[in-house]
Amino acid sequence: MSKKILIGLLTVAVVAGGVAALSAFEAHVINVTAHVENALNVSPKEIAFGTVFPQEYVDDNFTISLSDSFLTTGRLDDVEYVINQKPKCKSNTITDKSSPLLYKPLDYATHECPAGYTAMASLCSFLSKLPQDADGEIGEPSYYDPQTDSCPARLAVLASGRLAKSLNDLSDTWKVDLKVPPIAGNVAQDWPVGCPTVPAEDDYGCDLWVEVTNLSTVKEYPVEGSAYIGYEDWHQGDFDYNDFGMNFNAKEFYKQIGGTDYLSRLYMKFEAVIYDSGAEHYIHGLRKPLSGSYTYTVTRSGSAYAGEIATGTYTGSGDLNLVLFNTIKYAWPQIGIGEYVEVEVTLDNPLANPKTALPAPRPDLDPFMANYDPYEVVYQGQSGTFHIDATEIVTDTTQQKNTPRIIPIGIELPYILVVPITNWKAPHEDTTITSPYWHFLDYYDGLKGDWGPGGTTWYNDIDPLKNFVGYGGLAF
Repeated sequence: MSKKILIGLLTVAVVAGGVAALSAFEAHVINVTAHVENALNVSPKEIAFGTVFPQEYVDDNFTISLSDSFLTTGRLDDVEYVINQKPKCKSNTITDKSSPLLYKPLDYATHECPAGYTAMASLCSFLSKLPQDADGEIGEPSYYDPQTDSCPARLAVLASGRLAKSLNDLSDTWKVDLKVPPIAGNVAQDWPVGCPTVPAEDDYGCDLWVEVTNLSTVKEYPVEGSAYIGYEDWHQGDFDYNDFGMNFNAKEFYKQIGGTDYLSRLYMKFEAVIYDSGAEHYIHGLRKPLSGSYTYTVTRSGSAYAGEIATGTYTGSGDLNLVLFNTIKYAWPQIGIGEYVEVEVTLDNPLANPKTALPAPRPDLDPFMANYDPYEVVYQGQSGTFHIDATEIVTDTTQQKNTPRIIPIGIELPYILVVPITNWKAPHEDTTITSPYWHFLDYYDGLKGDWGPGGTTWYNDIDPLKNFVGYGGLAF
């Protein structure tokens, strides 16, 4: 006695449309177009076990991977999916087994077989879906347990998984296995009591539907590369922004639920670049606000020292505040340090953290920084705690050095400067920033037209004629 077994694998996509608005007296048409592609690839499209026999064990693998188009889309990062199972539909009239029209899936909307097709005898309850990669997927075990030679009650769980570009998790491999049940009336004595049977010899089938349940959007700062964060530790600073300097980039990942984006996880990287100060600092990384509990993993390129957060996995709740660097361990001066700290946070309850548009903490900062405060605590040589927000500004510029362009007293300057480009070069020690970056003053004065906030970027303009010989110039 034998049965023929066929499993179909499908992916599901959703299409969104646009709307045009009309008025009573005139009409304007907005041309809305979109190229729709699947986020996932599934291969192979079919698993055919062929003719099988009672109590035979058969299995095969299939792979779910991110599509090429998804991999090249910058605004999206990860895909969550479930593996559902539904009856397989077979043609009532087609007898050619090689015909591509012999089988069709259920209608997505009605959940019924198309006209001219009938649901096959179901194989679905006998299949397992088992992950082979062990990186977070949830499997659905077989109805039959070979360890106990029994058929325990199956948990009502759907096989599910997640693929994420940011984690370099681009594909999942799954195994489908089948312990072929016996035919009722012809059950061998060694078949466990309580285990199921099938009613008759027949062709059995099941469609596995790989259904996308969520796409996570990603918000990144800066959009490419990293930003330079430079610190001034004097109350009357020389404004060289190299007392400590580090590169910074962050990514936030949002799940969309009911039309609202919710923060599910975030990633931050801080890389020490320069230390050129006689004072000592604790450099903090503060991400705010965070609601509820979370798990965070810290990876350091070196050992933690005197108050710094060490490599490891931790739990927390509320705002996340970590000591990233203690500058006392660095030689003075030190350029091109290269030590880095990576932090990845996974929130337990994204619904407690809806995406909220906040204003930038200062006019010269991106709104992204409203949630971040890489503040400094100066504890030796000088003293003070300096934050990134608009209340932390300095107007006493009496300690400027080695610049032909003096910043007038009263101009509001930050203690912590954020420059949103990769590999930006800070001024040399005891060299006020207006020497190599002439238009810094124009920008922060806000009186020079195109160089005011929102105008031309001062940090990209190094005029060799204004980077005067005899002054400090750039540190590296």
